[in-house]
Amino acid sequence: MLTEGLFLLSGRLKRVTRWQNSEKLRHKMNQLSHFYPIHRVILTQLFDLTIKNLSLIIQFSMESKQNAQEAFSSFAKQLDRFVASGEKERPQPLYPKPNLQQKIAQSDEEHFNKIRETYGKFLKPQDAETAQDQEELLLAYRLFTSVNELNKTGASRQTFIRASDIATPLTQKTRYGSGGDMIYLQCWFIHEGAKVPLVPEFTRGITSLTITFVPLEDHTFTPHEKEIRDFIESEFYS
Repeated sequence: MLTEGLFLLSGRLKRVTRWQNSEKLRHKMNQLSHFYPIHRVILTQLFDLTIKNLSLIIQFSMESKQNAQEAFSSFAKQLDRFVASGEKERPQPLYPKPNLQQKIAQSDEEHFNKIRETYGKFLKPQDAETAQDQEELLLAYRLFTSVNELNKTGASRQTFIRASDIATPLTQKTRYGSGGDMIYLQCWFIHEGAKVPLVPEFTRGITSLTITFVPLEDHTFTPHEKEIRDFIESEFYS
């Protein structure tokens, strides 16, 4: 029964390049698991593994002239023997050859090498623009702290600075707005620039985009940004 279920899943995999959507594949997998509830956990794990490395599986199948259905068929037979025997031995990996696993490991290594290289350019700027951006950020922070200090020492309950819009050319740069470099600038600010647990972030002011600084625990990093930040902290500051 398990072999038959995996055969059906592998047949659907052949059409995944036309779906272009992992949610559709997940829906198909859920439908399949209703027919094979005993093996739902195994199918779910198999699906998660497949969708994570799907592009590499398809690439490897093309290079080795072995289609995805043949790979699934071989793996399904191993799982059937495993379930029938009741032994505690693990089934062989889904991938036909170790070469595919090597490619996955190489892809991860290239990803983290890029993070390491990019942050290195903020630690030791190799261009005048990045160095100037860091100066602009520190200037904005000094203005931010000055306003807060004025409110603490020179204001009253009735008279105080309610809002301070700090303009900076950083908000006009694509590399920080949508180019992905903002997380590197933020990490540099926390660990090298001001060395305070505050995060610079862009906010909508009265007339334009401005910059402010919020406590680290109040800032929300995207999963991608969190991955970069965690790697930078383990690589450079642990």
